[in-house]
Amino acid sequence: MMKHKQTMLALSLALAFTSQAQAAVSASEAGKLGTSLTQVGADAAANADGSIPAYTGGLTTAPAGFKAGDSMRPDPYAGDKPQLVIDGKNVAKYKGELTATTAELLSRFPDFRVDVYPTHRSVALPQAVLDNTKQNALNAKTLEGGMAVDQVLPGIPFPIPQTGAEAMWNFLLRYQGVNIATKYDSWNVDSAGVAALSTTGQAFINYAIYEDMKKPIAAKDTYYQMKLYYTGPARRAGEAIMLRDAANPLEQPRKAWQYLPGQRRVKLAPNLAYDTPNPGTSG
Repeated sequence: MMKHKQTMLALSLALAFTSQAQAAVSASEAGKLGTSLTQVGADAAANADGSIPAYTGGLTTAPAGFKAGDSMRPDPYAGDKPQLVIDGKNVAKYKGELTATTAELLSRFPDFRVDVYPTHRSVALPQAVLDNTKQNALNAKTLEGGMAVDQVLPGIPFPIPQTGAEAMWNFLLRYQGVNIATKYDSWNVDSAGVAALSTTGQAFINYAIYEDMKKPIAAKDTYYQMKLYYTGPARRAGEAIMLRDAANPLEQPRKAWQYLPGQRRVKLAPNLAYDTPNPGTSG
């Protein structure tokens, strides 16, 4: 009986711990941001062989030929030449640095190749994002065993992540601007090289947390929302999907809606979750 009570007590303490907030890093640790680390937590120095250069602030001016409003932006590194070309003749030498799919394509198709260009660290983020990121290092927390976040200002929430959950939140809340509107085609290509159009669509994405750079995100706040509108092929034209994600999915689960022309109504779509086959790529 005593052993049973001890086990129950240990389990209760473990559950209590996982529900508590995970603390941010110390001030001395956060002091590495902008020195040995970049302001968002990456190694600032070059790697040992120099294939990844030191970070020096990224591109802060538009490349030559840039015109506001153009859908295609000029390549700032158009003059770069490949440092290495991998094809079927030398694939075995580099197999350990390739995905299995890429290695197989190189082995199977003589004309397939991978051009390896110099690495550039070109990203430059708004100053408000950088300032908020430093504050987040000291104050941001995860809740619910890492499933939710708290006291996060618009920016990288955990520039010096301590857990896998913090690294995942860095990915989910990373700065990508405020709004994205894009048109796209998705094609499926079979092993014979025959391409079939899966979807033509328009995507509208809003990163809601970046609309007010001074407002910390709350548990029920939407940090990401998206609408997809399919215009082709004919069997998909007119379909639409919309979804919203909140900072605490346990307190405010994902909201999703779907419109199917054949039914002529908008329906809640709770099945649009993390393992749902993607209709935009035919599953």
